[in-house]
Amino acid sequence: MRLVTIDSREAAGRPGACLPHDEILDLHAAPITLSQAQWLPQSVVSILAAGESGLAKVQNLLRMAEDGEGRAALRSTGAILPFAGTALLPPVRRPGLLLLTERLASTGKEPMPVALIKSPNTATGPGSEIRPPWRHDEGVVATAMLAAVTGRPLYRATPAEAEAAIAAYTLLIDVSLPAPAAGGSATDWRRYVDSKQFPGACPIGPALLTVDELAVLSAPPPVALSINGVETDRRPGEWQAGAAVLSSLSQRYAFRPGDVVGLGETALGEERLRPGDELKLTLGQHLTLEARYAA
Repeated sequence: MRLVTIDSREAAGRPGACLPHDEILDLHAAPITLSQAQWLPQSVVSILAAGESGLAKVQNLLRMAEDGEGRAALRSTGAILPFAGTALLPPVRRPGLLLLTERLASTGKEPMPVALIKSPNTATGPGSEIRPPWRHDEGVVATAMLAAVTGRPLYRATPAEAEAAIAAYTLLIDVSLPAPAAGGSATDWRRYVDSKQFPGACPIGPALLTVDELAVLSAPPPVALSINGVETDRRPGEWQAGAAVLSSLSQRYAFRPGDVVGLGETALGEERLRPGDELKLTLGQHLTLEARYAA
């Protein structure tokens, strides 16, 4: 299933699930019987943290929405929304930990990913405008990738434990100044890292794709980046790399449900942007994340 966070009057947004025909089921508004109302998910993270039980309850609501009578009842309560025109927040409203990794580099013993922390306040939803706080002529670079989202606590985990802790995947775009040239000063590198921390520097979404949907696929769907309608890069999704990356990171980071880890194994080139550029990042036919560099 695809889980979203609907922008609403609540600061944390409202959890939703995508329906066929480009519609969204507002999960907080969906229960129409007392037994269903006994479990109202407060957020997408609360669904992931509930594990198989939480996903099963959401699936029951989705089945109800596919039934003619149930669908009519849900529509009458305003629980079914059009996907187009419904404002969405990042699917994880504010990740506790937001990490970006580079491609795994061998140390002679085991692969060790290099990780960079981005502020949770950089996360922004689909369709957002990117407005860096520096002059355009200094350069703006976007790197896109697939990201793993945790559904349970994790620390010092084996690859098998890490794989079990990944509840979903999503898309993200990392925006910053261009990286300094090799041999750049410590000041240059600090400014580069700091440039990744402005509000809106990390569009995420539009949804979380739960692992059960990926597990049945015969091959990884491709991740592709387009700018102004022209595809600039494409590679296999390789979500299987997430377990090795997360296991290695967990030797020095502790994870909780809703943490987001960008997988450098799927990174699509560093693209230099110009004002007005329209970015589109896709995961096959499953997810499409759009953003605009507004300067």
